[in-house]
Amino acid sequence: CTAPATRALLHVVGYSKTKSLFRDGMAPIVRSSAAAGWERMPSGSAYFYRSPRHGQRYVLSFPFFFDSPGTTYAFAYCYPYTYSYL
Repeated sequence: CTAPATRALLHVVGYSKTKSLFRDGMAPIVRSSAAAGWERMPSGSAYFYRSPRHGQRYVLSFPFFFDSPGTTYAFAYCYPYTYSYL
């Protein structure tokens, strides 16, 4: 992201679960290179639906505000789990 304060609507196409926690208000998590850890996006900010534009495949859509140029962002379904937690 090079422009300051960039707003985007992200679409994950082909997410093939018929039942998803996103239907019940769950939201993706995000991590930026400027922050210390993973953070859940606000509840209700993600939309999960079947799209006729994409051959009736499921689509997960959510808005995101890229607030600082040069920052790297990562998105995930849930908090990552590693063997170091065992």
